Amino acid sequence: EELLGIMEECIAELSEDHREVILLRLYAKGSWSWVAEQTGRPTEGAARELFRRAKVALVSAVSKRTRIKDE
Repeated sequence: EELLGIMEECIAELSEDHREVILLRLYAKGSWSWVAEQTGRPTEGAARELFRRAKVALVSAVSKRTRIKDE
């Protein structure tokens, strides 16, 4: 439950593009073609790359936040 709260806080702090692609893909369970359309990306591959970068940013933010709490 605590980790979920941390994730939600970190998602809220992502850039608008990253937050949007995370929400569309993970929460709305959108297909790659739909995610590409909603985010204005020209291809599914471009949407996947945006999602990959967003995940890296999210994992980094969560990691920092949980590391701080453990210290």
